[in-house]
Order: sequence, then structure tokens, then C-alpha cells
Amino acid sequence: MEENTTKKKSKKIYIVLGIIVLVCALLFLLVEKMRINQVERDLDSYEAEMASAFPIPEYNKINDSFKSAIHNVFKSNGYFESGEYFLTKIPDRAKKVIAYGNFSNDPDANKDSDIAFILEKNDFKSSSIFLMSETGLLLFQKEYVEELPTISSFKKGDKIFMDDLVLVPAPSDGVLVYFKYRKVVLLYNPKTKSFEEYHQYTNEDLKSMKEEESYHPEDYEEESEAATSDTTAASLEN
Repeated sequence: MEENTTKKKSKKIYIVLGIIVLVCALLFLLVEKMRINQVERDLDSYEAEMASAFPIPEYNKINDSFKSAIHNVFKSNGYFESGEYFLTKIPDRAKKVIAYGNFSNDPDANKDSDIAFILEKNDFKSSSIFLMSETGLLLFQKEYVEELPTISSFKKGDKIFMDDLVLVPAPSDGVLVYFKYRKVVLLYNPKTKSFEEYHQYTNEDLKSMKEEESYHPEDYEEESEAATSDTTAASLEN
């Protein structure tokens, strides 16, 4: 009798343990399914955002690290929701709004460790330039109101204008920014630990400045006064 009672109790324990294990397994499967569904939703959302950020094939050449950095700019600033800024959808222009180089002049970085890119504003006449590292660090950002420039990069040692009207070797890689009527470079200054802007002169600019330097209004005034005096004297003699 006691043996039967013991067997019944053991059976009940096994049944209870079995139910507990089954419930735990079901809960695990449910949680895992929810996690997988969330991952899939996040992946779908990320892919949709990437397609929105890089709308044309011309951006396929950008490596994944830089794409992730640009995606973070859109995400952190709410551009996916607001549509305030975007990469151009014009194929020919797309080639001129991305540039690479070691803009931070990091001696331990590779030659193209940083990226510069232009985002256009939804007013279709303003823009903003961003310089970022491959790790996603924002190096520089500036808004250009009612200007839609293009960019390219130059390497350390290339000739540029800095603090004078003489071309000098660039101390580091930098970004050339082309506006409609002017051109500037963005260059990292290790002393101020910031990026600075330097105007770039054309041959016409230099020629015009030289002509202005050679022109002295006071000499013209003296010549005019002398000519007037000579004319007056001649009139009196007559």
C-alpha cells in the first residue's frame, strides 16, 4: 500500500516537472520568436532607411563603414522622418558631393580614413557639409545658406593658397569646396584643433589685384591738375 502511494506521488512529481519544463520551453520559444520578429523588423527598417539615405546606384561605391556613419547622421538628426536633408538624386551631381582623405591628419590612419559629403536641404537651394571619420566621429559640419556647392579632395603637398597670395604645399589632406563664384579649401589646423577655411584665388583674381596695386589715384589726380594748369596757362597766353 505504501509502495503504491509512493509511486503515485513520484508520478505526480514527474508530471508537474514535465508541465514546468513544457511551460518553460513554450515561454522560451515565444520569447525567441518575439526577438527574431523584432530583429527582422529592425532589419527591414534599417534596409528601408539605407535605401532612403542612398537613393541611387552612384552611392554603391561607398564602403559599409562610411555608409553606417552617414546613416547615423540621418538617424540622430531625424532626417528620415523630417526629410529636411538628403543626398542628391542627380547621378552626375552625386559624383561631386562625396570626397575622401585623411582630413584629420591622423598619422596612424590610412590615406582615406575620412569622408566629406554634401547634404542638400529640402528648400532645394541650401546645403550642409559634413566631415566624418570611418568610425563615425563627426569632425566638422557647416551649413551653406542658399548655396549648393560641390566638393573634391586634395592631398598633403598639393599647392593651395593659405595666408598669402602665394601657392604653398598643403600641410595635410583637405577638401575643396566649389561655389558658383568662388572656391575655398577646408583644412585641419592642429594648433586650434579645428577646421579652417581658406579662399582660393583664380588667375583672374590675382591679375585684378595686381592691377589695383599698380593703380594710384593720387598720381592720376596730380597728372590731371598739371594738365589743367597747362591748359589754363595756354589760354591766358592766347
